[in-house]
Amino acid sequence: MTAICNFASVYFENAAMLSHRMKIPIIYELKANETIILFGCALSAKLCLEFALKNPVKYIILNGENIISSFYDKNDSQGKYYLYLQKHYPTFHYSPYTASKCLEIHGLKSAGLYDWEFIPRKNIGGIDLLFYGFPTQERESVEKMIKIKYPQKNIVFAFKVYNEELIPLLIQAKYVLNIPFCPKSALETHRINQALACGAKVISKRSSCDYLNKQYESKITFIDDYYKIELE
Repeated sequence: MTAICNFASVYFENAAMLSHRMKIPIIYELKANETIILFGCALSAKLCLEFALKNPVKYIILNGENIISSFYDKNDSQGKYYLYLQKHYPTFHYSPYTASKCLEIHGLKSAGLYDWEFIPRKNIGGIDLLFYGFPTQERESVEKMIKIKYPQKNIVFAFKVYNEELIPLLIQAKYVLNIPFCPKSALETHRINQALACGAKVISKRSSCDYLNKQYESKITFIDDYYKIELE
């Protein structure tokens, strides 16, 4: 039997959508004698590996981490286990850039590509531009700049807001701004796809992944500089 197991709350909706499409169950703990599709297993790589060493199980890993993430550092507490899992179990990436770097740096072959899917929702408006994610110096600087440029607009930078707290904001957002956390990374399509599913328009710089840049060229607005953001 094939099932889905998710270790990160941020992937809850993705796991639910895949479960619905494939008509397979979501399980909440690892089970022996099954093929298990893993979401967010970077956070629990040691647990997954220890279970596999003691029980007959097959994993399929859906990787949501960027190549410069600590989870791709063999000296990281979880990274060394995550790298081991990817060496021994098929791993799908959302970006060809990440897949090629995994092969180049770690000798890890990709099993293929996948995309993030979210529940479509109706947009009700109220927020002119929304950003959500972990605070960084760059993100805070962009927030200050945009609020000075558009003092009459409702600009919301929701730092450290995720999951069920995020949806009420997304369905109000006319625009969602994508500011990547990691430099030289793949396009952060998890944030982009969630925003599009909530009826928002997305503004982003291009990423290091030419494939995803081309795939999203007709779906979102790419800019070269955050100072060039234009709001209607």
